[in-house]
Amino acid sequence: MTFQLHHISHSAANKYLQCGERYRLERVEHHYGLPHLASIGGSAFHNWTEEWDLLNNLGQSTDGIADFRTFFLAELEEKAEEHYRRTGEELNVDDIPHSRGEGHEKWVTMGTSMCEDYVEWRKETGWECVEIEYSYEQELGLTVPAVGFIDREFINNKGERILVDMKSGKSSNIGGTPQLFEYAVIRRLQGVRIDWVAYYDARKGMLLTLQDPTNHNVAWLKNYYGKVVDKINKGVFKPNPGIQCRYCPVREHCQYREVR
Repeated sequence: MTFQLHHISHSAANKYLQCGERYRLERVEHHYGLPHLASIGGSAFHNWTEEWDLLNNLGQSTDGIADFRTFFLAELEEKAEEHYRRTGEELNVDDIPHSRGEGHEKWVTMGTSMCEDYVEWRKETGWECVEIEYSYEQELGLTVPAVGFIDREFINNKGERILVDMKSGKSSNIGGTPQLFEYAVIRRLQGVRIDWVAYYDARKGMLLTLQDPTNHNVAWLKNYYGKVVDKINKGVFKPNPGIQCRYCPVREHCQYREVR
């Protein structure tokens, strides 16, 4: 099958580097597994906080925002419709995989607390929110542009600009990729200086350690993305079987999966 890469992003590069075969099955062969409840809950949290920040920036009351459960159910419905469009199969929400002890009602409880903690954190910092879900398409001199979304950009009381990516997954899984530095380089190319980058841990309701992104430059990002783009264009999709196979949504289609 001929595959034409149209753009590169953090998520695409990271997925390719984690397992080239999963990337091929999902993005070239278009196999789709069931969505995970943690992903659905995380999207609902992002959507709720986005609406809160938008209203807050407009100086409007945030009291009228629907509760987290409403956003969660809407995301469930959207994922069920998306699954049907892709596969022609009805999705029973009870069949959606989830982490142990984190089913539907648990996620409603957790998500509600996450949203409350986010609002408290925003009010405590008093930071100005200058970008919300910032979308970009940036040329890097590669065969394809870089695209993506940046959750938030804030300006603190010192006038420093802080790029923040919000994570709702388990705290132990946050970080480990150059995601924040990729975004900082993109913004620098667009003429915006980013002084700090950090993850917001929704489960802890706090911002994690501020990191200085200035040591990562355009040459680094072009090299990082360029290697991935080159291998994808050449049809190189190296499998990486291991413990992650247990959670891979397309494992049933994979001949390399680790079986236990």
